Amino acid sequence: MRLLVLLTSVLLVHAPLAHGGFLTPTSIFPHPPLTPFTINGSPVTIGGQAGNAYSDLGVVFQNTALAMINGQIVWVPTTTPVPDGAPDGTLDFTPGYGGAVKMKFVEPGTNNPITTDFVQVELVGLPPAGPMVGAGGLLAYLDEDVSVISLDSVLLPNGNTLMTLSWPGMYGFDIYKQLTLETNPGPWGIASIEFGSPGNAETPEPGTLALTVVGLGALAWRQRLRRRRTARHAPA
Repeated sequence: MRLLVLLTSVLLVHAPLAHGGFLTPTSIFPHPPLTPFTINGSPVTIGGQAGNAYSDLGVVFQNTALAMINGQIVWVPTTTPVPDGAPDGTLDFTPGYGGAVKMKFVEPGTNNPITTDFVQVELVGLPPAGPMVGAGGLLAYLDEDVSVISLDSVLLPNGNTLMTLSWPGMYGFDIYKQLTLETNPGPWGIASIEFGSPGNAETPEPGTLALTVVGLGALAWRQRLRRRRTARHAPA
């Protein structure tokens, strides 16, 4: 029995790690500088890309800056930075998949990817998904070739929109504005991100793996020996 308890403990130690978080653009100090203008095409403030600034909290961004919309500091979509043009890109509120806030989950303090089973984002400047023009969409990545789209959203009392997606194994997501015929798209952004139960399965160290194998072998041997003794003392 002691051997079985030891073996179970070894296996539990190396189960997937579960953790999560609730983030806003001001969750770090200092946060990247704000881009003062929220007109589509405005150049992003130098050094304004979010990038790896939030990696200690478990997320990294791509083509994402900070700005203020409706009195709230939010993450906003940008174009890809161009060293010879706009070194930190420009704000990109283009409907469709042209402008998107891109994010991936990482082991805090590293660039090692992890996954989550739950994502919830609070949007500013986008109505709930549905027949309304300009609604937001959430595209979550399961791997390089597989993704899932969520339009599950509700209107909050403060006028923002809350989008939620529960799906196993998401390693990142993009938020974008659904395709419209707007010629002068208005600004929008993300006020908060919540994620939970991301798992990062650890690889057992060689010594621990050997202990597990030895433990299984010893347990099997003990059960075999017990069966032999039982058979030997059984009445003829």
